[in-house]
Amino acid sequence: MAGGPFASADGLLPLPIPGEGEARGSVDGGSKSAGGGLGGGSRPREVAAGGGSSSGGGGVLVAGSGMDIHGEAVRKGVSWTLFFQSSLSSLNSEGLELSFIEPVCINGMRVAQCSSAMLKAELSKWKNTLLGHFIGRRPSFTYVKEVLLKQWSISGHVDVNLLESGFFVFRLNLEEDKVKVLDGGPWTVQRRPLILRPWKLGMKLQKVELNSIPIWITFPNLLFHFWNVEALSSIASVIGKPIATDKMTMTKERLSYARICVEIEATHDVPEQVAVHDDEGLVFFQKVKYEWCPPRCNSCMIFGHATSQCGANQATQKGNS
Repeated sequence: MAGGPFASADGLLPLPIPGEGEARGSVDGGSKSAGGGLGGGSRPREVAAGGGSSSGGGGVLVAGSGMDIHGEAVRKGVSWTLFFQSSLSSLNSEGLELSFIEPVCINGMRVAQCSSAMLKAELSKWKNTLLGHFIGRRPSFTYVKEVLLKQWSISGHVDVNLLESGFFVFRLNLEEDKVKVLDGGPWTVQRRPLILRPWKLGMKLQKVELNSIPIWITFPNLLFHFWNVEALSSIASVIGKPIATDKMTMTKERLSYARICVEIEATHDVPEQVAVHDDEGLVFFQKVKYEWCPPRCNSCMIFGHATSQCGANQATQKGNS
């Protein structure tokens, strides 16, 4: 039979098929065995790599075992590519066609050696990448992408991805857009600030837990003559460090409340109202509303997790019990 003792009519190696051993017999270049298939209770015969056969029952093997004529161990089984050649062309057309690169052996361990020359071109594609995450609950991916692209108004292109860890990856193609986004913050989505950092080689994806954070607050029904920079700054300074008002507060188009962005500290509680005094003897308590407050740990004195979720606090309680 052409193709050697293991070849079948279609050029593929024969496979053992339970229940068909009696009909097929053995295929090893010799005669059919009277004993027949795999279910007959006899031991399957081992076929030598060189084409000869060992004695035994009538089972079918697709590859041999033992030693070849050079005294080396013969590998069992066959490569999947013999049966799925058509699948290879489909895989190569849909993705990157890869090749085998021999691993190196270091201290007895097979190691993938990736040279600087191998990585140089790919590194350049990530030089304008930013990593971002939210403090507390994360808004949806689609909403974050839509809102930020409108806020940033960049000139070039950006690819946005979300990792399982909750990190957003913003891969920009222009350095000027990267600088614009970093310098233009803080950026907020659903009143939650986005913590942005430029990606660097070897950077670990760890969420930053902050001791201060910018948030938006409002002063409902604030008296009209307190709607100026000095008075708004004075009232907001009781809560934290004032940063800016929104546009409608600046133009006084909406007088139902004044809206201010203020940086708060984790070491201070946020008040529900602020006592206000003027030189004429007027005293009143201005109500404060918080559009969003980040989770704060009273043990660590940082934003990012609540006291009940603090690992250090739980460890201390466990040690005292």
